[in-house]
Amino acid sequence: MKALTLLLPLVVAATVSCTPFCVNDTLTTPTSYDVRWKHTKQKHTNQTEGGLGISVSGFFPAMSQKKIGLGCGLNWKDGQLYTGFNGGDPDNGVGGGFEWRPNSLSGIVGMHFKDVKINLNVTITDENTVLFNVNGKEFDWSRVV
Repeated sequence: MKALTLLLPLVVAATVSCTPFCVNDTLTTPTSYDVRWKHTKQKHTNQTEGGLGISVSGFFPAMSQKKIGLGCGLNWKDGQLYTGFNGGDPDNGVGGGFEWRPNSLSGIVGMHFKDVKINLNVTITDENTVLFNVNGKEFDWSRVV
């Protein structure tokens, strides 16, 4: 249950961050920002598989002087769901993803800011085992919480 308490907010945050919302599109983006949007939709033959994605790239001076890319997506097939998000420039960024499989739930979050890189990975199995690692180093979940 501890792991579900940790993962649920992350799943909700990823879902919300990938959910379209209303924006004031009367604002004009300067052409110097070179903003490019891309929407993708995986062709599917039935209701049991598919995929969606969205990405944007451009120059956002308030965040970085370098070109930034942002994206999120999801796909599902054979009773499995995958979601992911990422964003950043060559020096800084965030990303993560979640998998919902018949026998497990897992989530990974990575952050890269200047010279610091952190990757967190949590998996919950159907045997109520929690696997947790930071930058590839395994930790005993019962000692983490």
